[in-house]
Amino acid sequence: MKSILKLFSLFLLALVILCCAKDKKNNDVNLVDKNYTGYLQVHFTNTYPTWDVTTQMEATIDKDFQTILFSSGALNYSGTTIIEADSKIEREGTWQIQPVGFMEKAGDDISISVDGGVTITNDVQRINALVNGNWQLVNETNFASAPNSDLIFSLNEAVLGSGSKCEVTTQYGSILWTLYLAVSLVQ
Repeated sequence: MKSILKLFSLFLLALVILCCAKDKKNNDVNLVDKNYTGYLQVHFTNTYPTWDVTTQMEATIDKDFQTILFSSGALNYSGTTIIEADSKIEREGTWQIQPVGFMEKAGDDISISVDGGVTITNDVQRINALVNGNWQLVNETNFASAPNSDLIFSLNEAVLGSGSKCEVTTQYGSILWTLYLAVSLVQ
């Protein structure tokens, strides 16, 4: 029985050593040799109803851990459009943004894949009619669909002044994500 326990213990030890060696091998690849700091910006425009809003989340690339980290953010939007003198449409909502990302080699560049982590809260559209001088609610629609926030940026483009961009355009506006990075003064 003792020999079986010893054999089992040796097997487990060998397994742990192999797993650690494999993890170390994967971590030996250094994609970046500098620390970077900057921000991820999202610019959301809409034409019906009209709004134009922007928010930013801090971004940090750590050369020692080969990771990119983002702070979280919120984007509040609202707009009103008078359709005719007696009707109007209003819409408002909030995006809670918790981006996560990772880096990988892409030819001569490093690509940065980001899930924007957008959760929409209180996205409501109201249509009102003017009745006897007062606005009265005719219809209220709740929107729950999140925008596509699966993004891929280029490190080489992100360190340029104009940043690395991902944009989605619709008939009513656009969502522009831009990653801006610079080599950190602290290395």
